[in-house]
Amino acid sequence: MKHIYTGDGKGKTTAAVGMTVRAAGAGKRVLFYQFLKDNTSSEIKPLKELDNVTVLKGMDNIGKVWTYTGAEIEKLKPYFSEKLSEISKLTESCDVLVLDEFFVAVKYGYLNYGEAYEFVKAFPHDKELVLTGRGADEKFIDLCDYVSRIDSVKHPYGNGVQARAGIEY
Repeated sequence: MKHIYTGDGKGKTTAAVGMTVRAAGAGKRVLFYQFLKDNTSSEIKPLKELDNVTVLKGMDNIGKVWTYTGAEIEKLKPYFSEKLSEISKLTESCDVLVLDEFFVAVKYGYLNYGEAYEFVKAFPHDKELVLTGRGADEKFIDLCDYVSRIDSVKHPYGNGVQARAGIEY
């Protein structure tokens, strides 16, 4: 089945990581990839140590993607198109595919909308697909079986508290 974790609240990646751990514990082979994160998020190290979990390396030093200019975005589009193609080929070898920050990559144009949509639409029905990120639109929501919208009621960031290792990343 296909799963979405979206919304402006904290916990989308956390939910996907939890599903990764649960699936691995049940003997399922999991392929995990983070769009728009630079391999330094705290969940990566323990995921790499789990049997049955393969973590694909993301782009190093990607930075704050929401500040990128059109030219910078255009430079990165081929990278993410190739990465999605690579992931598509590797899907045969997994039972669960987790694509973290997928919708943010689509929203900012790093990942072509049509290409991303066709990938999700064509994803094999005998596997689980987990997609996270703010901004999942109705077309993607209609394709999926599980959709969780995580809303922020209160967050310390509003009081000037910066993201903390092991909590937000």
